This record gives sequence, C-alpha cells and structure tokens, in this order.
Amino acid sequence: MLEQMQSVSTVSPAAGSRRSGERGFTLVEMMVVLVLIFLIVGITLPNIQRSIVRADLMGEVKKLRTSLMISRVHAVKNGRRVALQILEGDVEQEGGIIQAWIDDNADGSPVGEEIVKRWTVGHSTGNIITLAPDGAADRDLFALASGRGIAFLPNGTAIVHQDGDIGIGMGSVVIGDTKFNEIRLTINAGAGTVVQEMWDPIEDEWSPEMKFWRY
Repeated sequence: MLEQMQSVSTVSPAAGSRRSGERGFTLVEMMVVLVLIFLIVGITLPNIQRSIVRADLMGEVKKLRTSLMISRVHAVKNGRRVALQILEGDVEQEGGIIQAWIDDNADGSPVGEEIVKRWTVGHSTGNIITLAPDGAADRDLFALASGRGIAFLPNGTAIVHQDGDIGIGMGSVVIGDTKFNEIRLTINAGAGTVVQEMWDPIEDEWSPEMKFWRY
C-alpha cells in the first residue's frame, strides 16, 4: 500500500516538462511582436494606397478607351453613324456620364435616339476623377448638341475635331484625379486610333511613359 501511494504522488519528468512549456508570452516577446506588426503595416500601407490611386485613374482611362472602341465597332458593324459624348462642355467636370447613341440624323442629340451604351466615370474612394478638354485649340473635341465628343461613321473614320472635318484632325480629353495625376487620350479622326500620354510635371510636357505618379 505504501508503495502504491508513493507511486501516485510521484510526478513524472514528462509531466513537469509539459507544465514548464505551458507558460504565456513575456512582456518583451509581446513588445517584439507588436513592433513587427507596426513595421509590416508601415511598409505595406503606403504601397496599398499607391495601388488604389493608380487603379482608380487607370480604371477610368480603360473605361473611356472601351467606350471609344465599342462606339467605333458598333458604327462599322451596323453601318450606322454613332455619336459618343465624352464631355458635358468646355470646362473640367467631376466625373459624369459617357454615352454613345445611334445618330443617323446627325443632330448630335441623344434625345429619342437608340442608346448604344452608357458609362459612369468617377469613384467613391475619395480619389475624385475629373474629365477636361485638352485646352489646345487644335485638340478641341467635336461639338455635339449635348456636349463634346466624337461622331463615328460607318466606314470607320470619325469626326473628332470641332472643325467638323471627316477623317481629319484630332481631339483630346484629359482624365485627372485629386493627386494631380493626369492622363491624356488623343483620338485621331482618320483611323480612330487612340494615343495615351501622362503629364510629366518635371519636364512640363506630355509623355508616353506611364510613370509620373503623385500620391
């Protein structure tokens, strides 16, 4: 009996090892973990913010390029004149509606016409997107009844410039944001091609390189 009691009261080395291994974190260990978390957040958060700024603006640029492509393809495929309104007027505007419609009567108005598609420009992330004319007289977009834009013809050419010449000239629109990043899309009337450039604040000129981001 005495031997059994001694056996029960004896703590095995393995059990003692488990107890010693079940201790919690020390204050120093917790501080090290917190410092590491703050370092990771401090490194990744600015990169995330930069990615959001770029994604916001480039997403709207892509949307505008898509509207140009769809409008031109629709005109050629269906053999009908298609008008695309990009700007509401001759001044900068905060976001807005880009819309394309069948314009067989060439009056430049979407009223009573078949709408091809509408695109909403703008974001709710705080990075406000703007649309604006280029500002140069030789790049003013064609005047529609409801604003400024382009008329695509069934043969693939377009009326882009305010002079109203078919297949001649170019017109531009500038897409910007609250960080003063600006990207210009220039549409050539002849082939309907689009040239994309970004404003270089150092050289004070437009550049084909998309690398002059401000955050």
